[in-house]
Amino acid sequence: MRQNLSRPHGFEPLAVEGTLPPDLRGTLYRTGPGVYERFNGRSVTHMFEADGVVSSVRLDGASAQGAARAVEGDGYRKETEAGRPLYTSAARWLDRAPRFYRGDIKNTGNTAMWSHQGRLFALMEAAVPIEIDPDTLATVAETNLGCIENAFSAHPHYVASRGASFGFGATFGPRMTVDVYALPDDGPARTIQSFTAPFSTFVHDFIVTDHHLVFMVCPAPMRLLRVLMQTRGMKEWFDWQPERGTEIIAIPIDDPSRITRFTTDAFWFWHVVNAWSEGSVVRAQIPRYPNLASYYDVGENMRDEDLPALYELTIDLERKTCRSELRADLTLEFPHVHPSVRGKQHRATYGVLGWAGSDGERGIARIDEHGEVVDHFTPGADHRVSEPVLVPRHRGGEEEDAYVLTLVHEATREQSYLAVLDAGALDAGPIAKAWFDQVIPETFHGAWIAS
Repeated sequence: MRQNLSRPHGFEPLAVEGTLPPDLRGTLYRTGPGVYERFNGRSVTHMFEADGVVSSVRLDGASAQGAARAVEGDGYRKETEAGRPLYTSAARWLDRAPRFYRGDIKNTGNTAMWSHQGRLFALMEAAVPIEIDPDTLATVAETNLGCIENAFSAHPHYVASRGASFGFGATFGPRMTVDVYALPDDGPARTIQSFTAPFSTFVHDFIVTDHHLVFMVCPAPMRLLRVLMQTRGMKEWFDWQPERGTEIIAIPIDDPSRITRFTTDAFWFWHVVNAWSEGSVVRAQIPRYPNLASYYDVGENMRDEDLPALYELTIDLERKTCRSELRADLTLEFPHVHPSVRGKQHRATYGVLGWAGSDGERGIARIDEHGEVVDHFTPGADHRVSEPVLVPRHRGGEEEDAYVLTLVHEATREQSYLAVLDAGALDAGPIAKAWFDQVIPETFHGAWIAS
């Protein structure tokens, strides 16, 4: 669903169908690519290049308000002043190539939302965070938070036992440098370690437990000459080379100077379901892909042989081995677990079932510890669900004791709605729907902030 946001607006009442739970109070913020073309010019050729659109739904237990605005980073504002595209594949080569060579990268904020120290940020892979005003969705400014060198990943992970989030940023070159950051609840962010990878590539997510940070550098080297010269689009920036294998790089949080590195078999991944440490062994679950096919069209109309399956990795840091065990032969993506079990062994995994399927029909599923689908919400082929965000209800402490929020596009009505689901009864359908009067462009990741 690649289209521009048709009407940006601040918070305004949304039509509610059903009854919103009285205890569901807070705001869901989401971002995704939502401005593909400006100035009546060319559209970008890959959705990762599109400017982000932050959308939000505010719930007070009885009513809903919604907002949606484009992320207006420094590059977006430069293009506004120039009246034409200056970056990405939408721009003329003479505009974009010199900027890219100078390191002037457009910050789109189109991948994930992150809340830190009472502030709200939109994130992408190759730039610093962009602060967003939580009350208006206006773009405040790009910020390095006092320590970020060049970029910050779209997937910082919070570790409750440490009272901190951990994230990273990559600097590209013949060898890629990765800076690893600790971002405490109180006090300044700091760099805790840096390491080099044998080649530049795309690292989207990483494994975080109470004790370890583990990076998996998959064998998709960047074609540096094409990137530097800007002669090809993003679809042709990376080359799948499985003979290199996947490099595992593990950093103990308590002693970040003691890095363990080794190579295992080749695979690709986008997201980590959950992970936990058992002494020197790290266990993690991921949707594991056999190759890079999901990058080229971001999961659209993939062949069966390119689809992911849910695997559990057993990473033994003493023996320097990584064993992969199939948990569920399912096409599941955008996975989440209940916040209370992050960093612990979990029973229930929630995610988008059929995200990379060829028929376009998606649903929200709950997978049990045996890899079986025990519950699911599939609204129909004309509906397109997004990542499920879990909001704990704090009643019994069970993993099903939560609300699941997912933004849904309904093609028949050409509108989007927020679906509120019971995490323990997905098949009952939405408890309530909060309708926008327009289509909200497809979003990747969101953040819930309770009120």
